[in-house]
Amino acid sequence: MRKRVFGSRKLLCQLSKIVPLRLKKVKVDKKRSIKLYLYKRQLKLQYGRVLYSDGTEYFPFKMAFSKMKTRLSEAENVLVLGAGIGSVGMMLHDKFPGKQWQMHFVDISKPILETCSSVMDWFPNVNGEYTQADAFEFIKNKPGKKYDLVCIDVFNEDRVPQEILSEKFVHGIKQVLNDSSSVVMNVMFEDEDQQEDFEQVLTDEFSVFDRLEKEQNSIYILPANN
Repeated sequence: MRKRVFGSRKLLCQLSKIVPLRLKKVKVDKKRSIKLYLYKRQLKLQYGRVLYSDGTEYFPFKMAFSKMKTRLSEAENVLVLGAGIGSVGMMLHDKFPGKQWQMHFVDISKPILETCSSVMDWFPNVNGEYTQADAFEFIKNKPGKKYDLVCIDVFNEDRVPQEILSEKFVHGIKQVLNDSSSVVMNVMFEDEDQQEDFEQVLTDEFSVFDRLEKEQNSIYILPANN
């Protein structure tokens, strides 16, 4: 059993209604650190100048999941590329509190992955597996497992690595899906041409998709089969 490093969840949540609580700070390099906060009962992860996660209010997945209740109810095995602090796990815990989830979190950052693992201690129906790896390389090397749901939230601060938008990556994602699986992918584009190129890649692999938009984010819902 992993040690619960943040103390009593109930007490901290009550205190967070009054003042933001910094639970953890880890130096990543000379310029950047990750900071984990609890404020108004929501866990928030700041990495450099970017807010990566916002607990169960993290809008890219909150918006997508609101349209996927049936598909989510049938899912059990979940792959999360870009772990953050486990917002996907928190949301699924809240939506289906009586269900056990097998969740595989992949992130290139060891401090973020360790923070995610500690946070998931608060959610006993999430059985987590944690792999430190580049998301593109992880998919390229074929994990050898099929998933019911794949959630992709891979950023370098506020940019999506180009390889995550590539045909090779999207094709690799298709290979880890069951017939009834779904993909949720949160991205930001540099320009309209980049978006058009990416959506052509999606069309080639998935035929159809749903796109949600908020602020600078485009959130794609991709069914394995139509």
